[in-house]
Amino acid sequence: MHRDVFKRTNKNAGKFNILVLVPTLKNFTINTSLSSYAQYKLLINTPALEYFHFKGVLDENIVLESLPNLVKSFLQVEKHRVLTTKDYAKRIWDFMGQLYNAISMELSIETAEIVYHASNEDVPIFHNLSSLKLYSLYSPKRYTWQVVQLLLCQAPKLQILSLKFKHCNYYTPIGYLDEALHLPEYKSPYFTTCHYEGFRGLNEEMKLVKQILKAASVLKTLTIVVDSQLGTKEKHHDLKRLREFPKSSQICKIAFD
Repeated sequence: MHRDVFKRTNKNAGKFNILVLVPTLKNFTINTSLSSYAQYKLLINTPALEYFHFKGVLDENIVLESLPNLVKSFLQVEKHRVLTTKDYAKRIWDFMGQLYNAISMELSIETAEIVYHASNEDVPIFHNLSSLKLYSLYSPKRYTWQVVQLLLCQAPKLQILSLKFKHCNYYTPIGYLDEALHLPEYKSPYFTTCHYEGFRGLNEEMKLVKQILKAASVLKTLTIVVDSQLGTKEKHHDLKRLREFPKSSQICKIAFD
């Protein structure tokens, strides 16, 4: 069964409650994008839930109870119009901490960049997470690797990392941090597969791939799917550069398409 909760509000709307108490519910999607002018309370108690999809503004009163069977979560948290980035980042981390049982997670880079602003706080660990997908509507920025690294460090059993960039120009990204945070070096005995889609050979993309190759000591396959606008000459040039990067894993094969 699939439930999609969608609430239209206006500037004069008051508080409203969303209560989901269904012991057999397995799939749940909620979109609060149009409720940014209203306050809401969300309580989810669904012990059989396997798939959880959240999109929109994250309000304060959200409680997720009893999610022992969660398999996949999808988070696209939008910016808050009032809270500071750091305060909002703390709220998102608390929310994500309730999804700690997830085996697979999809997360927008925009959301990941918000939580990065509170990465010195009590960050949850996702002990069961084996697959992480990060996607975005724009190219990676100068500290995208640190965002990825932070999330990898919180998923000690991660095996598969997927990155997808669409390179649209209409989105205004979150501002750069004043200074890069110092994170522990990422080393994992499980991280074997990386898939990068939408590669265009930009400097920041090269830096990101270089860091992944440097950090992944048991990586077996790095698959790079180039953007359709990239010409044949550029593809050969980029592939040559990629193959010159030092690799921590001697068995890693780079598939370039």
